[in-house]
Amino acid sequence: MIDPCNNSASLPANVRATCIANGVPATIANYVQDGGVTGGQLGVTTGGNKALKPETSNSYTAGVVLSHSFLRNSGFSKRLDFEVNYYDINLQGAIRAVGADTLLSRCAQTGDALSCGAIRRSAATGNVLGINALLQNIGALTTNGIDATITYRSPDTGIGTFGLFFSNTYMLKYREIVPATNGFIRIARDGTERGPDQAFPRYKANARSIGDLARCKPT
Repeated sequence: MIDPCNNSASLPANVRATCIANGVPATIANYVQDGGVTGGQLGVTTGGNKALKPETSNSYTAGVVLSHSFLRNSGFSKRLDFEVNYYDINLQGAIRAVGADTLLSRCAQTGDALSCGAIRRSAATGNVLGINALLQNIGALTTNGIDATITYRSPDTGIGTFGLFFSNTYMLKYREIVPATNGFIRIARDGTERGPDQAFPRYKANARSIGDLARCKPT
């Protein structure tokens, strides 16, 4: 992680002025974080926040279910249902942490008071002593898609009945609105992965089979 106030002598005048206003001593001719010794490693504090407020959202759904009488108790099925639903979710005040690199950039480039307030610098050297990246109510997300399910139950086969539940979801859109160096940006997450353990697949499915065996009677 690079301090955007590094090499202050060569920075644009407005960025240099912002860096000086937020802790880089004007007496240092060419400021460099720790003289380049730390290799870009800066301390970041993460965790909860007592000031957090609940996220708020507006959700809309519409759907249709097909379960016609001729499909029940037929030779093919005892039950066969089709259900399709559309969903639309808009979340405001999403709880997340602003990235440390974003805080540094927003402070240096725009002088954003909240971002600058999250950065602690040494009064003597200007070095970054720590960055407060606690969870906050920031940004938003919007997503919509289609859910489709099929529920099947077989007629009595002599050895019992069997069934299948097949659920499908197709994501049409997933957008995150997050703080950036200048204002906010919209990130399209649908069909992407973020890190090693989070993914936003466009399509996912789940199938479950069930069976109810008839009791065997002794002869």
